[in-house]
Amino acid sequence: MVPHHPHDPDAVRNNAEHLMNALGRTAEDVATALMLASVPGEPEHPGRCPIARYLLDRDARLTGVAVGSDMAHLDLPGGTMCATVPFAVTTFINLFDHGHYPGLIASSLPNPLAGPGTTDGTE
Repeated sequence: MVPHHPHDPDAVRNNAEHLMNALGRTAEDVATALMLASVPGEPEHPGRCPIARYLLDRDARLTGVAVGSDMAHLDLPGGTMCATVPFAVTTFINLFDHGHYPGLIASSLPNPLAGPGTTDGTE
């Protein structure tokens, strides 16, 4: 994780591009890296996809991320900038949005309710 310090837009963009490139050279590499990092997401939700969550988890300067097929919009307290999405990540996003990599789809199940007469969900 990058420490919190002044928001240099070029440094934030360069870091995001470096992080995305480091995921791998193919969509399979990207999926494997995200699975190993336990970063799930939601298909067709640019701000909740695994790539957006991965970037948010690894750079404390970011307040929001929305990832498209070719650009990632990076939100900072002072504004928004764009980073280029590498080809392997673009390919991963397209496959993920079409249902590939089900192991990376975040569960939509609600949290279990506490048992009657308990306060912590146990009997």
